[in-house]
This record gives sequence, structure tokens and C-alpha cells, in this order.
Amino acid sequence: MAETRNADGALRGSMDAVFARLVAAAAPLVPHAEAVLATLAPDGSVLRAISSTEGELFVPDSFGRWLLEGLPTPGFGSGVPELDRRSWVKSPLILDDAPVGVLVFFAQASSVYGQADLAHAETIARVIVAMARTGVLGDVFGQDNAERDLILDPSEEVLRELADVLDVRSIFPRISAIVGRVLAHDRLTMTFHDADGSVRMQVASDTKPPEFMTVKVAPEVLARPFVLLPDLSPEGLATYEPPEARAVLLRSGYRSFLAVNLNARNQRMGVEFWSHRVNGFSLADVPLARHVATCLALAVSHEQLAEGFRGPEERVVRAQHFETRVGSLMAEIAERPKGHRRVAGQSRQWTSVLQAASRVAETEATVLLIGESGTGKELIARFIHEVSNRHHRPFIGVNCAALPEQLLESELFGFERGAFTGASHTKPGQIELAEGGVLFLDEVSEMSPSAQAKFLRVLQEREFRRLGGTRLIKTNTRIIAATNTDLQQAIKNGQFRRDLYYRLRVFDLKLPPLRERREDIPVLSETLLDEIALQLQRRRPRLTPAAHAALLNYHWPGNVRELRNVLERASIVCDHDALDASHLSFDTETLESGFSTDLSVMEREMIEKVLVECGGNKSAAAKRLGLSRMQLYVRLRRYQSGAVN
Repeated sequence: MAETRNADGALRGSMDAVFARLVAAAAPLVPHAEAVLATLAPDGSVLRAISSTEGELFVPDSFGRWLLEGLPTPGFGSGVPELDRRSWVKSPLILDDAPVGVLVFFAQASSVYGQADLAHAETIARVIVAMARTGVLGDVFGQDNAERDLILDPSEEVLRELADVLDVRSIFPRISAIVGRVLAHDRLTMTFHDADGSVRMQVASDTKPPEFMTVKVAPEVLARPFVLLPDLSPEGLATYEPPEARAVLLRSGYRSFLAVNLNARNQRMGVEFWSHRVNGFSLADVPLARHVATCLALAVSHEQLAEGFRGPEERVVRAQHFETRVGSLMAEIAERPKGHRRVAGQSRQWTSVLQAASRVAETEATVLLIGESGTGKELIARFIHEVSNRHHRPFIGVNCAALPEQLLESELFGFERGAFTGASHTKPGQIELAEGGVLFLDEVSEMSPSAQAKFLRVLQEREFRRLGGTRLIKTNTRIIAATNTDLQQAIKNGQFRRDLYYRLRVFDLKLPPLRERREDIPVLSETLLDEIALQLQRRRPRLTPAAHAALLNYHWPGNVRELRNVLERASIVCDHDALDASHLSFDTETLESGFSTDLSVMEREMIEKVLVECGGNKSAAAKRLGLSRMQLYVRLRRYQSGAVN
């Protein structure tokens, strides 16, 4: 296949050629006679396969079944049907928490591969997914044009410098600038630690003196998924160790700090965000920070693909230009994937939910989320997953109310070939697919009695059987369940098992309805409007004070989901830059009694309320209201003159 150029003139190499080049660079790490990349169709069958030596492959049924066997769990072994290959190592390609392909390395000798080769194969598989996300492999995973445009096709320069290796320190300021568009910070650092917590090396976005945060960090601190210090004042540092870090931090001029800890190349690595402002970071920023850190860890790990093994220090600070660029691009669009909005909110009730979620995320406890429809239960489940040590493994959601009884059981537990009419092949269930990660059961109260009994065994014994199967399958899947009903009442009515309820309710977390955290409506509205504008591919409108007032005074029986629907419709009908109250469409039967519907009065009441909350600080109030200071003064003068009665 020849190289082509897309409509923008960007060079696009053939999938065959780029794949062959990648696995050739990987040969020092995973010695092989042949590598095969297979992509999967939506029904789970093999869609296409290419070989590093033969190009496009015809995939017979037996080989196709072998490729799919055991996914998404990676593995290695010996013996391959219909191929003169005696050893193999196999890794799934995971995109948006689902297996979309498989990468296999083959060797002609027996017992060639081990755990080290498996780790390298998984790393290379992640590189391939990153390349696919940025369009280097074309339509390998069937992305449509709009989605590829959204995740920024790589430029001709990226492809031209694919094989170049640069010093990470020389481009780290650029990485910081790109990340800063989605997670504001004043300094970005990447630190590598020895086993005892000593700083082995630090890469920074500026030229601060070497002493800056190069003190030893306690191993138990490094073991945490993240560290958030909203206030670096002496009071805020009261429990921060080691003591010698305090003086360094206080001299630094920074007032808040967020670090994400993870492993890169079998070494503990931290990515640290610094701000000159107190409360510059919150729990809501942790998932995005985790995403950025993962991308940087990926870039650091991938340096070995081109250069093989070098001295330890050199391996840490050098990376392929292309892979570093991939990480930067992924960080830049971290806020934009469909269906993954940020955990927005600053009210006491919502902050309390995030604090509890972050505490339980560090454990392996089963979690039960309780709240009305639309309060963000899946959002919190994803938050727990993303800030936990399971973040690199799948997050799989199942809506128990959306599937009939028999179908729900086969979806959860999988089935063996011949288990029922139409079961022409063995299929793993969602519990297996979530292995090592999180299984989110939404509307768990709708689970049938039969499914409840079987799922209880999963929680008690950590094992299950596929439908029609006899073999017990062990599982290491964390369970997060959610319900919008009163499970205790369901127990009294004989609709839900008491023992299952207590197994699920190891840690229960109640999410408040939107009407009980109205102060979050402005920030939620701004966040949702950003998402909607991106989705509609049009200019983002500005909410007028009257629109703000109308949103604050509505009852919101449908919670955040209803808020998004109202704003999406308003964004469609709004034909200019200002989104006013007249563009908002509410269910008038659910308007909360006792509120005025006169928009001028609503605006005045809202301004008065915000001024009180801001202690009379007009600059802070104007910022919160989305007004300039002058616009706020104009409105205050109008109200004081009696223009509004």
C-alpha cells in the first residue's frame, strides 16, 4: 500500500508499513519471527489481520477463534494452530474500555516468552492504540471522520520525525503549555523515585533550582494513587512529610499542589502540578491529572522501542519524539471524549461526595451509590475507577434494567457454546471483560432473583460459572453498584435479597439531588455548555444573568441529566452569542412553588444572593455571575434606582 495524503495535506502512511516499522523497532524487546495485528468487528469477530512479514492475512476460522480466545486478558504460551510457530505472546488492544483488536508476537522455538516479554507486548499494544487515536494508522479501529478530527490528526512533521529521539527535558515546557489548556498550573514536574523514596531524577517545565522537591518522599506517600494539598501554608502542611520538604515548599512561592503517582518502566513515577494560588486544584481535577500522567508514563516507557536498553538514567530522560507528541495530544483533548465530562461542582454537598469517593477509591471495597436518576452515579463510579490503582484496567457498565432476565445473566456471566439455542460460540461475560478493573451495575434493584443469587456468589467467593459451563472462573473485578430506589423497602417487598444488599453496601454513598446543591448549577452549566458546543460544533453561547436566575430557580426533578438536556436544546435554538432565559424550556408543571417567574426580579434576587455569599466582594460576585465588574455596577444602580420593583 502506498503512502497517501489526507485533505489537509498530512502524510498518512499505510497501516501495513507503519505496523511493520513499529514491530521492527520492538524486535530488541520482543524477539519474534512474525507479528500479527488483528482488529475486531463490533460483534467481536476478527475484522482484519495484517502480518509484519506478509501484509494482509486471510484468517481461517480456527485461527480467528485462537486469536479471540482469552481476550481481553494478555498471555503467552506455546503451540499455534495452522502455523509453524511454537511460541507466542498476546496482548489485547483496549480503546474506550473495550477490546478492539489483538497484537501477537510469534517465535519458532518453544518456551521463548515470559513475563518480561508480556509486559513489553502490552506496552507496544498501548502504542498502537495511541497511534490509532491520532490517525497514524488510518481507519484501523473504524473511527469516523468527525472523531478523528476531534482527536487531532498528527501533522506531517510528526510522521517525518517518527524515528527521531529527543531529550524529554527540551520539550517538557511545551508539554506543560499544552496540558495547561485543560488543567491550569504554574509548574509541571515529572519525578522518578528509587524504592526508598529518594528522588532519582526530576524533569520540569521551568528552570527552578535542583533542590526544588528533590527531598526523599515516604514510600507510603508514593504508594498513594494521588496526593492533593490545596493549601501549602504551614497550617496546611501540618501532616505533610518529610519535615525537610516544608521549608522547600514554603520558599517555592507555590500555594497548592496535586501529584499523581504511578509506575513507569518498573519504577515509581510522579507527575506533579503546582499552582501559585491556594485551592488551585481540587478532587475534580484528579481524573484529568491521572490521564496526563498516564500519557507521560507511556511516552517515557516507549523510548525503549527505538533504542533498546541503555543506561538507566538515559532511558528515563529520553523518549521518541513521536510518542511524546502522542502523549501531549492525548493530554490536550483529555476533556473531550464523548460521555466523559469532568466532575464539576464546588458545593459542600458535592465536595463531601468527592472526598468520600476519593477515600474509598484507595481501597478495594465494594461501593453502593444511592441517588435519584440523573444525579451522576455513573460519573462518580468512573471517578472512583480513574483515581484508583485499577485505572489502567477496564471500566465496564451494565444497566440491569435495560436487559431481560435471561439476557442479563448471559451478559454478566457469559455462556458456553451450546448453552442455549443460538449459542453457537463461547462468549465471555462482562465480569470477565472487567477483570482487574471495575464492573459498574446500574439500577441493581432491577436484577432478577436468579441473577441476584448467582451474583452473590461472585461477591462472596470471587468466582462464577458461565451459563452452560461447569468450570469455576476466578475473578478479580471490583464491583460498584448504583440504585435510585429504596433497597430496604425492596427487601421488605421480597424483591431484593437482604444478604446481597449487605454485600453491596460495604461502603454506601448518597448523591444529593441538584435542587439540594443549587450553588453548583452555574459551574455545571458552564461545563455542560463547553461540551455541548463541542458536540454541536458551533460557538459556545454566554449565559445571561437572567438565564442564570432561571436555571437557579427551577426545581430540576431530572437533576444534572435534565440540566444538560435543557442547555442542549437552548444551545440549538440560540442564534447568537448570548443564551437568555427565553431560550430555556422547562417543564412548567414542576416549577418549584414560591419562586418568582419575573426574570428581572429573579436576576436581582440572584445578584443579591451571590453578593452575600461573596461577602460583598463585587469583583468575586461579578466573576461568579459571568459579568464584568462594570456590568454588575450597571445592574446594581438600576436596582437601587427602583427601576425594578
